[in-house]
Amino acid sequence: YVYAGSEDSMVRVWQKDTWGLVASMRGYSNFAVAVAVDERYVYCATDDGIVIVWEKGSWQQVGLLKRPVRYIRALAVDGQYLYAAADEAVVVWEKGSWECVASLGGHESGVSAVVADTEHVYTGSSDKTVVVWRKGSWEKVATLTGHSDWVRALAVDDQYLYSGLEDGTVVVWRKGSWEKVTTLRGHSDDVAALAVDDQFLYSGSNDRKVVVWRKGSWERAATLEGHSRMVGAVVADGYYVYSGSWDGTVVVWVRRDLERDVRTSMSRPRNQVVR
Repeated sequence: YVYAGSEDSMVRVWQKDTWGLVASMRGYSNFAVAVAVDERYVYCATDDGIVIVWEKGSWQQVGLLKRPVRYIRALAVDGQYLYAAADEAVVVWEKGSWECVASLGGHESGVSAVVADTEHVYTGSSDKTVVVWRKGSWEKVATLTGHSDWVRALAVDDQYLYSGLEDGTVVVWRKGSWEKVTTLRGHSDDVAALAVDDQFLYSGSNDRKVVVWRKGSWERAATLEGHSRMVGAVVADGYYVYSGSWDGTVVVWVRRDLERDVRTSMSRPRNQVVR
């Protein structure tokens, strides 16, 4: 499935490959701020600080998570926990019991991004830092300070952590040593979304483009153009790349075309648009 949250409070679900609409779930406010998905559930954060949990397949609501927060900017999920970037901290819930097990508060201003891997949780903030936390003990492992602007987006893979900034750059960090590897410059406005697969890093921006970076060489491989407003979400699954925009569309890009068309710009009509 493909999932998208919208300003009209709806979370919509499309079937992959046929791209037919499967379900529409309504939130509790006028804005679905963030969506996360695992093997069993769909999670939606709303602009009134609530996280709604739906069961995949039945699309029935099974949970409603509330904390005394003003807003939630981002969600992340792994095999055991759900994470919400809420105000100046990240709230951690244990999946299933939905018990709040931690609140990670190591930032001086609002947390805008959160991702997790098997060992760590990473939080990015408008204080221009990324904090690395050890899962389970919730101890602070490192604070990454070499950012030139507000950290808007994060992504992680086996080797690297990626931070997208308000000034349009993407910083690449080596996991473990936490050393800065490089800074990628390819956008004219803030980077609002990041995604990564085995070959490429994808950065979506307020400049309405998705830039595709080749991992390792860090060269720009392609620029995906076709949105008329900010690209606020990017997801990659190995077969497709999905870009969600404030223009009300999700564009589906075929990854094998990116590999053929390196160093080119691809226009939307070559790919699928879902609304």
